[in-house]
Amino acid sequence: MSAYNKLYHLGIPDSWSLNNPRVAFERYDPCNDCWEPLPSVPFALYQGRGEMDGYAVYGNNILLSSSADKSFIAFNVKEKKWYPVLTKRSFSFRGRAVVVGNTIYCLSTHYGVVAKFSFDPCTYSISETQRLLGLEYYKKYMSYEYFEQRSEYMVHLGNLDFCLVQTATDCNCRGRQPIWIATFQIVCEGGKSSINTLHSTVYDVDLNGEHKFLIGFSFTPDCEDNEPKGEETKGPLEKRCKRKGHCKLGIKRGIKPRTKIGTKRTSGKSFGLCLKRGLTLGKL
Repeated sequence: MSAYNKLYHLGIPDSWSLNNPRVAFERYDPCNDCWEPLPSVPFALYQGRGEMDGYAVYGNNILLSSSADKSFIAFNVKEKKWYPVLTKRSFSFRGRAVVVGNTIYCLSTHYGVVAKFSFDPCTYSISETQRLLGLEYYKKYMSYEYFEQRSEYMVHLGNLDFCLVQTATDCNCRGRQPIWIATFQIVCEGGKSSINTLHSTVYDVDLNGEHKFLIGFSFTPDCEDNEPKGEETKGPLEKRCKRKGHCKLGIKRGIKPRTKIGTKRTSGKSFGLCLKRGLTLGKL
């Protein structure tokens, strides 16, 4: 997980036991090139939640979502303390959520569903959850009967503009695998939000005899993370960057606007695809 120009790593064991109640948690500072151990998740807080599927960065907090029991926990980076998160409506999300103002936009663990919610860092509670309607994509091909594995990632393009990248695998791919790409805008009217699909396209990837792939992550280098900054602590491992110049995770100077897709082969190997923004890859 990336937050405040650092990488956070949460180790998840394959199975829980009373003899192994701790979960390793640490963060990497790229400026000082070091890992800092952090307080592990309390066993009582993490027990039964399984793998964490999504996260959001909101004012000193990293909010984690679990699809196993549709629950949340949060880590306060200033206090270095874990908190349970209350929610009236049961739901979960995957990937990195996007914070715009006081609203968090995310991809639900239900395929192709975009949602929004609010997080109160004072009471550690979630409210105003809403499923956003209006997204147009290749729904007729997205059923479980047609495809074996499906994966997706939502990219923030700035303001309320987003890009949804999806793919799926099937037994009869015949050496090709589709990537669906949809750009959309979230419209807020009358206290409700909906989706206005701007463009939708498909591109068939020639596998060239390689294994099928899943989408692990996607991002655009020209759009910085829109995370509330909060008041971060500055301990001995968080001093000024020792390296000169620009030092932000995933952001480099001089890169032209484009969207990058990080994919993972079903064999375990990873590779990347780079798409120039505005490029038409196919027809709807």
